[in-house]
Amino acid sequence: MAAQDIIIFEPSTSEESEALKAFGKALKLKFKVAESVDFEDNQEVEIPEAHKAIVAERLEDYRKNPNNNLNFDELLKDIRKKYNL
Repeated sequence: MAAQDIIIFEPSTSEESEALKAFGKALKLKFKVAESVDFEDNQEVEIPEAHKAIVAERLEDYRKNPNNNLNFDELLKDIRKKYNL
């Protein structure tokens, strides 16, 4: 199965939006138009319980086995060194 590319456009005017839709249709691209939501300061975002459970599980694992976890900065440094990046 081939990987699917996802491209997100954020037009700033209705004219740009309509032009992008026409472009997608002309090229027979499969696309979906989603409404953009601007978050205001102090606006609450609901986090699904499944996501909270995953975070709790990973935090518990970290607390029980802190030596099994890697430091991101050290890991990145090791990868750069290994691949001469």
